[in-house]
Amino acid sequence: MNNNDFSTRHIPEELPLLSLKDAVLFPFMIMPIFVTRNFSIEAVNKAIADDRLIIVSTQKKSDTNEISMNNVYSTACVATILKMQKLFDGRIKLLVQGIKKTTISNITNKNYYSAMHSIIEELPPNEKDSLEISVLIQNIKSGIQTLSKLGEFSLPPDISAILDEISDPNRFAEMIISHIPSTLEQMQKILELNNVKEKLEFVYEIVSKELSLVQLQNKIKNKTKEKLGKAQKDYFLKEQLKQIQKELGQEDPHSAEINEY
Repeated sequence: MNNNDFSTRHIPEELPLLSLKDAVLFPFMIMPIFVTRNFSIEAVNKAIADDRLIIVSTQKKSDTNEISMNNVYSTACVATILKMQKLFDGRIKLLVQGIKKTTISNITNKNYYSAMHSIIEELPPNEKDSLEISVLIQNIKSGIQTLSKLGEFSLPPDISAILDEISDPNRFAEMIISHIPSTLEQMQKILELNNVKEKLEFVYEIVSKELSLVQLQNKIKNKTKEKLGKAQKDYFLKEQLKQIQKELGQEDPHSAEINEY
């Protein structure tokens, strides 16, 4: 079953909740997850027993096991469990796919955590923004290509191929933010934004800052190399001059005085 097979009426208003400490799941994204906490394992078991649907959220603080409205971002993603594997050490390995963006309104502890939620329907791109959206996408691609040439990072070939085929600018922004150096807070903000132009502007800002930082680092690095190169060259020439003077018997008079002394 793919994302298009799901509508709001297929998704219960309450679902088991799986909270992540170091990742953000977006609609359509496929993600492997290792589940270790007992209450999370129970949430997965509940989802498997029902319709394989689960809410995947992100914790605000990774150093705690507290699952509450205070420590979980309310904007999350309903996902379907594509595959589950129980490991020998008691952990569970999941393969999930995001379906719909949702807002969590209440969290309940029932030996596992479950959440009441409301599906968020994404707004389609505004026609008057189509040109600006297209330019933003091209600028983001150009920035990433430059970063790749500078050797900072490169997108996996399969991701690059997917990006060229993505027609939905929402998916493009989410794919980019998931594969460039970015913080958990920045990825969460992309999930929360419901205006595609704002999403792309935010991603472009991150790419531009990263590009400016790398260019500045390279500039400083090159200047340092030039200074070191000049210092090494001067030292080498001075040593050569000393050797020539010594061969010709024209040593520095001050050196001769010191030697005589």
